Amino acid sequence: MCTEIIGLPYVALSFDGGKTLVESREPRVTGTALTALIALDVPDALLAAVAGDLFASSDAGCHWRAVGKTHSIFFAEGRGGVAYGWGVRNGFEALTLHGVEPLPEPPRSGWQGRPVAEDITALAGDARDPRHLRLLTLEGQVFDSTDQGRSWMLHAQVEAGKRLNYGAAIAPDDIDQLVGVTGKIHSTRDGGLTWRLSDFGQQETQLVAPPIAAGGNLVWAITRQHVYRSTDGGMIFSAVASWAETNPPAEHPWIGGSGDPTELHVDSVVRRQPASGPLLLLVRNALLRFDGSDVSASTQPIRLASPGVATAATLIPGRPSMLCFAVATPSPPLPEGWKSER
Repeated sequence: MCTEIIGLPYVALSFDGGKTLVESREPRVTGTALTALIALDVPDALLAAVAGDLFASSDAGCHWRAVGKTHSIFFAEGRGGVAYGWGVRNGFEALTLHGVEPLPEPPRSGWQGRPVAEDITALAGDARDPRHLRLLTLEGQVFDSTDQGRSWMLHAQVEAGKRLNYGAAIAPDDIDQLVGVTGKIHSTRDGGLTWRLSDFGQQETQLVAPPIAAGGNLVWAITRQHVYRSTDGGMIFSAVASWAETNPPAEHPWIGGSGDPTELHVDSVVRRQPASGPLLLLVRNALLRFDGSDVSASTQPIRLASPGVATAATLIPGRPSMLCFAVATPSPPLPEGWKSER
């Protein structure tokens, strides 16, 4: 589609599943990175935030333009060409190709009277009605909006007194399907009115990413040692991959902080996961693809033309092999023996 990215040096495009990349010729500022990247549900529309500026692309990431200022560091997909953003103590916003609309703060949660926007763990728009939004909070509360986030009402609760410390997810094709992790995985198919406990056991504390509800009753869970898959909305999980049996390229080890090669460190879950699979993860500048039919993953190194790392990625709806990556040039490590003057 294009041979160069214009207007935003902090993204890279791939039209072949990550094998080759299109980048910008503009230099990246060392230490500067996107705080959020998202693909909208209208053709070829992308939004990205960097250093408080919102950038938009309407041609699948080839050309970018600044469209407004944003406080958001978390983005979630809405419907009808709208995304929603929030940050820590910075309110709630509707984001489009045309700019930013501040929205009223959602109601306060039960934990220390904090605004809900500070504690959103998952948010999604209704595929049947773009005005209908649903969000889950850290406190396990389910809130609904029927006016695109301008007002909210409490809809349900996961479990009284239980917090979603290990993450949550809402299925993109059916917002009545929710998954939340309190220390156990809870799932619901009726918007949170009734909840069921999964068979996942006590492994929730080993999760290295929130659960992924890809839609079509497909739910993924990722621990330090395995990838698990559920095809019934999060009730029954089976291990489909083991890190000990998956061999990464030597230049792209995915070991965690413990230094154990059998433990995974996930940088990012690729956005817009397909409802039929596979699972795509971004790990140490490599794209891992799990289709569930093999214990191992196919691994595609992300090779940037200039020094840098891929920090996040999204698939682009309607273009199965196309990905947009957030890329950054990390600050160099401090010299050995360096000490602060402060």
